[in-house]
Amino acid sequence: MAEEEAAAVDHTWLVDMVLGFMHSENWNEPLQGFIVEHCTKFDNFQDENKHEYVEIHIEFKNLVDSLLTAHLLEVDIDPEEFERKIQESGLNEDPRLQQIVGQMMAA
Repeated sequence: MAEEEAAAVDHTWLVDMVLGFMHSENWNEPLQGFIVEHCTKFDNFQDENKHEYVEIHIEFKNLVDSLLTAHLLEVDIDPEEFERKIQESGLNEDPRLQQIVGQMMAA
């Protein structure tokens, strides 16, 4: 158990790093720009599964993935390595990380 706690402590900086990035202009400006550019396309919800909505959602998911991947690579962390470290250290139970994941899933 102490070993697991030590691993979690060693990698808590990963959560702090992602939190900091998600509050930065490098994260928020592209997302806000995308939202502003596409928000008027969602003014009529009579066609819930309109093909255009699906395309825009895919574009948005790709933007989120690209931003996160670029930031991780900028700090020399491979996205797969990031995921592995989070899981191995038990940080996936960290409430701050769960909030981040919730925000990403909402995106």
